[in-house]
Amino acid sequence: YHAIDPQALCDGALEGLCTPAGSLVVPGLPSYSSELDQRLPYDPPRAKALLTQAGYGAGFDMQLDCPSVEERPCRDLANQLSTIGIRVAVNLLPRAVFSTGLKDRTIKSTLIDYDNIVTFGDVDSLRYFHSQDDGDIEGYSYASPEFDALFEQIDRESVTYAREGLIDEAWRMILQEDIVTVPL
Repeated sequence: YHAIDPQALCDGALEGLCTPAGSLVVPGLPSYSSELDQRLPYDPPRAKALLTQAGYGAGFDMQLDCPSVEERPCRDLANQLSTIGIRVAVNLLPRAVFSTGLKDRTIKSTLIDYDNIVTFGDVDSLRYFHSQDDGDIEGYSYASPEFDALFEQIDRESVTYAREGLIDEAWRMILQEDIVTVPL
């Protein structure tokens, strides 16, 4: 997370057609929270120190699977990660092959553009992309008993403000605590 400069991606590969984000929920949606829309700072030395602390001081190799239409941002992201020792092989796939790979979970790391999901942020989107139980979708299979228990509470809660607080708590787990997703 600290090794990625989303503003550089916006200014370069995405030709200024984006705004760096700290959340997957956009302003204007009911689940939007300005508190959750705060990015961790771009700090490559901190990223390198965290890699070293985790036992990867020499870096490591990984593959980044991307739809071929996302070639430039994927290559730019790979270049940014290389500055801290993460050696990324970009694997460009036709859209149909990429979509199949997401559904059958053969894709482990990717850069995904969700600009066409207008309802992103509701509880169904949160569940769709992060639940470990929905094996039929493009989710991350986030395996967390705490997260699953939180969804049980969300499903039982009928008071709107209490339910929204639980949804915020789920997003906080995804975006700020366990960092399952790195919004760009």
